[in-house]
Amino acid sequence: MKQEFLKFTGYNGSPFTARLTRRGGRELAVLLPGLNYSTDMPLLSYSHMLMAEREADVLALDFAYNRKPKFRIAPQDERLAWIKEDGRIALDAALQFGPYARLTVVGKSLGSISMGWGLPDAAPENTRLAWLTPSLVGTGLPARIAASQYPSFCLIGTRDPACTPEMMDRLRGMENATLSIIEGADHGFTRPEGVAASIRAVGEAMEQMQGWLTATD
Repeated sequence: MKQEFLKFTGYNGSPFTARLTRRGGRELAVLLPGLNYSTDMPLLSYSHMLMAEREADVLALDFAYNRKPKFRIAPQDERLAWIKEDGRIALDAALQFGPYARLTVVGKSLGSISMGWGLPDAAPENTRLAWLTPSLVGTGLPARIAASQYPSFCLIGTRDPACTPEMMDRLRGMENATLSIIEGADHGFTRPEGVAASIRAVGEAMEQMQGWLTATD
């Protein structure tokens, strides 16, 4: 196993970083973080472990939007454009790291926007997309998920604001999407009962995701 630390120039010259872990496999997994949810936090950290079990190379991004004052004060339209452009730059670069037979992209929350608009047309045919607590409201993302030709895994908790009956019916009706709803989990994937319950929620999510990965291998 070999690790590389990378730096990219993103939207309007703003830098972001990434960690590439190479295992010599024929699959690349790309992890796209949320605003306050880094790739070291449970859903993405365990996603990394799931991909490591498959001997995949893993690119873990750090956009650091929560540490960029210009991003925090930017209008909503500019923030969305920033996220989309950084996602495009990151995913374009990812495909240059080697000739991979499969690409698995995992986006958490805001990272799902990066994924929705950043995936290049030149992505491998065997691409699959995991949308973890995706940013479904006010972003246009549901239409992007529905239009995707690739297998999708959509994870959401019942206490997530986006988990409405109408939105869940919409996701269930998408041809290529597998929907996983975890009882009691909020957008950050914690449960109000405390730490142990939150750990169980993450465990349930990873079991569901592992089953989807196996089914789409």
